[in-house]
Amino acid sequence: METAAQQMQAATASGEGFQLLIIDALMPNKDGIEFLRELHSANDETGASILMLSPTTVAK
Repeated sequence: METAAQQMQAATASGEGFQLLIIDALMPNKDGIEFLRELHSANDETGASILMLSPTTVAK
C-alpha cells in the first residue's frame, strides 16, 4: 500500500499534482507537522497550498 506521501510524489512527477493539501494535525500514527516535515525532507516541491485542521476536543 502506498503512503500519502508516495501518492503525492507520484502525482507531482506525472504533472498532476495537488493544488490543496488538507491535513489532520492529529493523525493516529503521525501528526500533521511530522507529515509535512517528511514531505519537505523528500524535497517534495508540490507548490500546493496547505490547510491543517485540528479538533478542538480529543475523544477519550
